[in-house]
Amino acid sequence: MSTEIIFFDIDDTLCRLGRLTENNLRALQALSAQNTVKLAIATGRSIAMLPPDIRRLFDSGMIEVLVSANGQYNMIGSEIISHYPLDQAAAAELAAVCRRFGLVYQQLSEHHIAWSEPLPHYEQTKAVFPGCVIDPDYYSRHSIYQFSVFLPEQDEDPDIVRTFEDLGFHFARWHKGGADLLPAQGSKARGIADICAALGINPAHTMAFGDGLNDIEMLQYVGIGVAMGNAWEALKAVADYVTTTLEDDGIEQALRHFSVLK
Repeated sequence: MSTEIIFFDIDDTLCRLGRLTENNLRALQALSAQNTVKLAIATGRSIAMLPPDIRRLFDSGMIEVLVSANGQYNMIGSEIISHYPLDQAAAAELAAVCRRFGLVYQQLSEHHIAWSEPLPHYEQTKAVFPGCVIDPDYYSRHSIYQFSVFLPEQDEDPDIVRTFEDLGFHFARWHKGGADLLPAQGSKARGIADICAALGINPAHTMAFGDGLNDIEMLQYVGIGVAMGNAWEALKAVADYVTTTLEDDGIEQALRHFSVLK
């Protein structure tokens, strides 16, 4: 069964510390040169948080499909295919819970990343992503697509997770230092389904690469779900294939294994 489109997660899949690795750039260039499959990004980041290296892939035309904010805001080129802003009352409840548990949170809109308060790395982050602002009540005046919280894995409290779930939100850890908060029905899979419908692609003819717990639904939905060798064990458990790590040419290895890259 031929693959028509491939969705790539960004952090710890295509990029390490926000930089696209040379081996992954070569793999993407080789795929693009073959001109047999569409390339797409599926990330928990919002548009305002796309790393410069990834923005260059869009600017060059190599990639034009974007599933962002874990499927909450999805585009083909400049066209918005689907978007799912949070209910303002629900956003207010999320903010209140974060404050109750002492969690610093981010509110992701199309153009901004609104922090509830600055952390030590805020200025460094803002230098790369000018859309960063300090505004704990940003949700009250703007459309928000996702909340993210800074919560080290070792500090994760079941009561915190349960409280978010009781509000109808899914706590999706994508990094040892943080997690995304999504509506229960939200996921990268929903965004991919919307993209496939718009392009007329059978989901069975799709492929995706990921490493985080926010990639579980995506890997279960696509035709071929690939977990990186550096992925969380829970993601590896649902993957169709586990490749080598980001540094060990995991993407190219899997592409060649499935004969997508000749």
